[in-house]
Amino acid sequence: MFGYIFFQSEIILNSEKRNYYLLYYIISITLIIISIISFFLDKKIRTYLIIILISIFSTLYIFEIILSYDNYFFNKEIKLKEKIYNQKTEKLYDKRSKFKIYKDLKKNNKNITLAVPPFSYLFEGNLNKIKKDIFPLSGISNSKTIHCNESGFYSIYQSDRYGFNNPDKEWDNEEVEILLIGDSFAHGACVNRPNDIGSVLRNLTDSPIINLGYSSSGPLIEYASLREYTPKKTNHIVWIYFEGNDLDDLQIELQSKLLNKYITNLNYSQKLKNNQMLIDLVSNQLLVNEKKYYIKNFIKLGNFVNFIKQHILSNNNKIYQKIDEKKNINDFIDIIKLANKFAKNNNSKFYFVYLPDTRRLIQKYSNKNYDSIKYEINRLGIPFLDINKEVVEKEKNPLILFPFEIINHYNSYGYNKVANSIYKMIYK
Repeated sequence: MFGYIFFQSEIILNSEKRNYYLLYYIISITLIIISIISFFLDKKIRTYLIIILISIFSTLYIFEIILSYDNYFFNKEIKLKEKIYNQKTEKLYDKRSKFKIYKDLKKNNKNITLAVPPFSYLFEGNLNKIKKDIFPLSGISNSKTIHCNESGFYSIYQSDRYGFNNPDKEWDNEEVEILLIGDSFAHGACVNRPNDIGSVLRNLTDSPIINLGYSSSGPLIEYASLREYTPKKTNHIVWIYFEGNDLDDLQIELQSKLLNKYITNLNYSQKLKNNQMLIDLVSNQLLVNEKKYYIKNFIKLGNFVNFIKQHILSNNNKIYQKIDEKKNINDFIDIIKLANKFAKNNNSKFYFVYLPDTRRLIQKYSNKNYDSIKYEINRLGIPFLDINKEVVEKEKNPLILFPFEIINHYNSYGYNKVANSIYKMIYK
């Protein structure tokens, strides 16, 4: 176990993700120490110790098998959604995993694929085996793309020539009215067109709208996407910031040597527009490695770890507060300064949209970073839109913004409200 962890952490990933493997280092070293101590113990005690360890690991892996077999077995939220969905639509809630629906649809349509978040490449050592000097910032191009399911059905969109969630014809326009950048909320999770933010703005303005948002992306990936894909004639650039995890994502992204080139060299470019065939190749390689992923996930007790996080750690607000206090605002503001400068050089107007952490609605939540970020954005003269004040707080029942009134991404109504607020900010 120690050998495998060392090989992955120090050789395959060149020590860039050592913090990620720290827990596994501790576990493996602990087991080694126990093994050495056991040689000096009485035979009877040693036998009992072995039985205890075997029992513990057997129990954990049995639990992992149960969770792997049925992710909904212990998920009260999914069961509630399923009941509501079945009653309202008289249809069955789609409980298939992403890979299951992918396999099912692939049988009849070879052009079906999955959304492949750029964030994934921060953890994939296999990427280096294909081409280590490229970091994809989008998904697979010109394909029916399965995204996510929070409303009882999987959202599926036709990706454009660069792998983003846009009608491909938007790239044929000489002038773009609004360009969106952000994570899954900008991407349009988990609704279909025309209910995502980009589509709503497209209908409101009757103008070309480009959406560069992608699920799980953090500020550095988003800034890199601006640099690589923003058309020269873009009137408005809207940066959609999510309070819940953007700063955490940034700290992970900053560990990437390649992504850091966008910060240290303002002329750096991967020329990704000309490398979409390679991006598709790399992204498809991740999908081919699906079985390897499941094997690794099983060995690492992935489902069990997620179960603990969701059902035990998620209710401990103190944990979130400790993380919030350690976040580095300066790194984020530096990225925003660069993005704002890029917009000015491109003769584009830059806007900042602040999406509140959805945890605010279900538990006491205090994010000290809000005031700091708002102060810095205002100091830079960037228009600041607070969705919590403009949308969430104006609803008598804010949960109506979310599928089944359960905290997730916004539903069609929620996205519509956010898009309309953005429209008013730009054209007020």
